[in-house]
Amino acid sequence: AEDGIRYVERSRGLGDVYKRQDNGSWGLPYHPFAGWMGKVLAELKVSFETVANETVIAGDVNLSDYRAVYWILGDESTVDETFSTAEQSLVADYLKNGGQLFVSGSEIAWDLYGQSDESVADKAFLLNYLHADYKADDSEDYTVSGTTGGIFEGLSFSYDNGNDGIYQEDYPDVIAPKSGAIACLNYSGSAVAGIQFEGTFPDGSASGKLVYFGFPWET
Repeated sequence: AEDGIRYVERSRGLGDVYKRQDNGSWGLPYHPFAGWMGKVLAELKVSFETVANETVIAGDVNLSDYRAVYWILGDESTVDETFSTAEQSLVADYLKNGGQLFVSGSEIAWDLYGQSDESVADKAFLLNYLHADYKADDSEDYTVSGTTGGIFEGLSFSYDNGNDGIYQEDYPDVIAPKSGAIACLNYSGSAVAGIQFEGTFPDGSASGKLVYFGFPWET
């Protein structure tokens, strides 16, 4: 899979739930989200593999072996950590070396920057490697549209408000682009739902790419 895609989900194993089972919006003991993404990638003739985040932390999977990584966090939040210190280091190294990362999750910015007791390192990771700033914990908006000049220009869609059979995301983050990033998705108003960046990351040696959604991709 050297030229393929790595799909990383924060779960205890393939087919297991997001760790936030007790108080999160998704509560079943399994989920189909990797399969949904895999179906589209297969149609595009892109090879892919899926793995739980612990496998990456343990060193059994090297992100640098993959052309692109999809890192899917659902509504993981503070209790279970969206990006641990170890994960931050691994993702930062991947981006420094020209990696391409798609990441989505409703509580990433809230967890890393939205609280008074967050570490300097957490805030720096959000600002410098996810190229985003935290603006609000809840957009109260379930419709997004592509921005002029962004990669989703001309596209608009809604995600699950609790009536569409996936799960309601009750706290979608509002974020803002930082350090050369631009908004690629806005909520119904001008609040930013997604950002994109292309260029060299701090201390990097090659140009990488990033797309970050403030709401869960699978919804």
